[in-house]
Amino acid sequence: MTYLFIFAISLNLIIASLSSVCVPDTRQRSDDLAPDGNSYSAVFFNKSYTSDCGCDSKYTCVRKCCDEGYFIDLNEETLELKCLRNDSIKLSVPIYKMGNVIIDNNPIIDFRYLSGVNECLLDDDDKNAYTATMDEFYIQKNGKLWMSSLNTYFKPEHYCLEYDEDNGPIAYLCLLSYDVQSLEISSRITVIGMMISLPFLLVTFIVYGVLPLRNLHGKALMCYIFSLFTTYLLYIIIQLHPDAESLDAVLCKTLAMIFMYFFEASFVWMNVMCIDIYLTFRYVFSAFSCMLENVINYLNESVFSYLIITLTYLISGYGSRARGG
Repeated sequence: MTYLFIFAISLNLIIASLSSVCVPDTRQRSDDLAPDGNSYSAVFFNKSYTSDCGCDSKYTCVRKCCDEGYFIDLNEETLELKCLRNDSIKLSVPIYKMGNVIIDNNPIIDFRYLSGVNECLLDDDDKNAYTATMDEFYIQKNGKLWMSSLNTYFKPEHYCLEYDEDNGPIAYLCLLSYDVQSLEISSRITVIGMMISLPFLLVTFIVYGVLPLRNLHGKALMCYIFSLFTTYLLYIIIQLHPDAESLDAVLCKTLAMIFMYFFEASFVWMNVMCIDIYLTFRYVFSAFSCMLENVINYLNESVFSYLIITLTYLISGYGSRARGG
């Protein structure tokens, strides 16, 4: 089965490599390759194809697996990679500079797509390819893709972007073996560190819950520990799931929302503790300290902590619907 897949891709490479992948009007080239206007065989590229694309001058060139208005698809019966037409698909990615400063949320003026599929797919070693979701990569103004977890820049000949109905913009990357190993090691170290932290967080929570340490600061600390414990636990469950990709979409989104909610809540509770420490030192010589005030302050801080997270999600949800997401 693997050899048939490699043979099919090799045949596509021989046929499709006769066509140029560097023309300003990519739709015109797609129509030439697809007389029926509905599909065409995927075009494979290598590094030499980018030499005459104008990418070294005023243009920002970004690699897309298929031309604009098309998306990549594998025919499991014929083992042929094809680009299928869908005018409703609009791939739009933010452009960054120096890995962290955003320039524009939409395609910039001097911007063009280079279409083609990574030829590393010809390799039967799955470890040479990696599919990255939108939160893992950043497209730079010079056309390179920055992978944050690897702290590595990939040139346009080492990646291609495409739109996925479930995940939005994704990137297919050609990785070296050490890149994959460092990615796996980094993920494992993170999980192990969180697993070590869980029992200590639990013990701290129990100590503050059992012993008479439930003053205002102690309660805020317990809420912070609870949020952090929930975040770590969910992250470990998701990472160690034997087949996370097969999770039900509703369950996956629910876990993600709960994870992000408590993750952000932990930072807000740290803010609450900072405010409490400031007020404690400010009124250290004041006699206005009573149980009622502590209860009121605690309730106010609780409302502040969880209300700000709730508002964030309400605004995010409304914004997604407004954009049609």
